[in-house]
Amino acid sequence: MTVLALIFGAALLLGGAEAMVRGAVAVSQRAGLSNLFVGVVIVGFATSAPEMFVSIDAALHGFSDIAVGNVIGSNIANILLVLGAGAAISALPCSGSAIRRDTAMMAVATICLSIACILGGYTRLAGAIMVAILIAYIIWTFIEVKRTGTDNSELDELGVLSSGPLWRAVVIGVAGFIALLIGAEMMVNAAVGIAQGLGVSDRVIAVSMVAVGTSLPELATVIIAARRGHADMAVGNVLGSCVFNVFGVLGLSALAAPLLINSADYMTDVAVATFAGTALLAMILFKGMVNRSTGILMLGSYLAYIAWLYIDGAAL
Repeated sequence: MTVLALIFGAALLLGGAEAMVRGAVAVSQRAGLSNLFVGVVIVGFATSAPEMFVSIDAALHGFSDIAVGNVIGSNIANILLVLGAGAAISALPCSGSAIRRDTAMMAVATICLSIACILGGYTRLAGAIMVAILIAYIIWTFIEVKRTGTDNSELDELGVLSSGPLWRAVVIGVAGFIALLIGAEMMVNAAVGIAQGLGVSDRVIAVSMVAVGTSLPELATVIIAARRGHADMAVGNVLGSCVFNVFGVLGLSALAAPLLINSADYMTDVAVATFAGTALLAMILFKGMVNRSTGILMLGSYLAYIAWLYIDGAAL
């Protein structure tokens, strides 16, 4: 039953995120907000909504390992699993100022994540600083996109921009929000139950099962983008999600309740996240693409990491 609760919670998170973004986009358009704002802020926020709801719920219930492990695991999954799957489908060229900007911010986010884990967690002050950095990043992105004249036609192709009466948009958005709340609560409770049943730590479940569940919106978006030839959108979605996870999800979670962890438990996870981020940075800067063979290698690396987690966790 606990595993079914985890799966059902993940389904609620995926469906809730989809419904909330459609409702929010429609309401924003009725309010006269530009597609630029919708693409930069609302859609970017929505793909990381599952991580945010799960981590904040975990923080409020005192499960710091789930809150932090979910973010670290999600960033690892975003790069090795999500981007790897996209590249395995179709090679992903990575070019343009937007990709370079997001890559630089991902590197900063990875450094901040590593330092905080080494120091033993996140205080409310650290959370406030991280949220402030995220707001500055959103403003920077908005200005850059407006300056370069980028449009959001790709968002329409992916079915993100929506239409219909306002009342329906509001109902869909609220329903999505409620589904996210319920799904997050179910996943946190199920994760704790599974960890206890398997005799592994909350951290192991968080960086694997919970992280994959909360990364489903990114996985769906990147696979669709890769199949339709929108490489920049696929890569940009992953980079932006990694940045939001660190500064937004962890920042807001720490504001809700300080996150205290045992640094030693996270050394390997942080090392894997740092290695994955560095490898992606090198591919973008020096090769300008993630090819299919690299994508397959990334998927294999992720499976090996997950296998090691449970072998090591069972040995403790």
